[in-house]
Amino acid sequence: MRRRESENETRVRGGDDESVWTGRLAIGAGLLFVLIAAGVAISVMTWRDGRTTKPGHQAAVTASSRSAYTSLCGVSARDFDKPTADFPAHARVLGSGARIAELGGVGPCRVAGDIPRGYVFSPKGATLAALNYVSLLSRGGGRLAEVMAALQVPGPGTDVMVADARRRPPAAERQATVKGFKVVTTASAGEVRVAVAVEFPSNPEALVAWSVTVRWRDHDWKVEPMDTETGWEMSPVKNLTREGFTSWGF
Repeated sequence: MRRRESENETRVRGGDDESVWTGRLAIGAGLLFVLIAAGVAISVMTWRDGRTTKPGHQAAVTASSRSAYTSLCGVSARDFDKPTADFPAHARVLGSGARIAELGGVGPCRVAGDIPRGYVFSPKGATLAALNYVSLLSRGGGRLAEVMAALQVPGPGTDVMVADARRRPPAAERQATVKGFKVVTTASAGEVRVAVAVEFPSNPEALVAWSVTVRWRDHDWKVEPMDTETGWEMSPVKNLTREGFTSWGF
């Protein structure tokens, strides 16, 4: 299958009919053009864990709850600072040719079958999980269903996406390039909203903010599946710095 040049990079066709989840990506793409005209941007807040803490400090994970917040590789939460431009993560190219970001002690600590897993319970761990998920999803390929099953929060939404990707596996595409990110606060430390600014190969002049929610499940960060009614939340990015993004990527 080949992508039509006029289509948005987030849209993948399979035969005459589009699959459920890829069809919703198309809805998100259509919404994107509306948002570009309106100049809508994602609002940014600061990381919090649902309790009042002093600026620059984060509530520690207690001994009684330590096991629940230990990563797949046995790394305990210790760094609650939000990632910045000097975030020392580096690129790693997987056997499939896909690019991911990794950082020792943060994650991913396991890469099996070119699927990265095992992030530490921290804003940096949540951010890397989101960045790598968006990167792999933008790439597509015949193993996309396996990637989604491994990296998404289990449930009906994920089941629909996985079943549909298996029914119509999309062709591998050129991977989107991550240009920046910002952490958007949610109600608890175990649920983090991350906006990933990406550049699609078909339209290198435009940046798109692809927002995902990651949740702490089974000692790892898992991504919430997209809304099957509205698709992924996307919006245009005109200026990374002015819109609160940290410029970063490779």
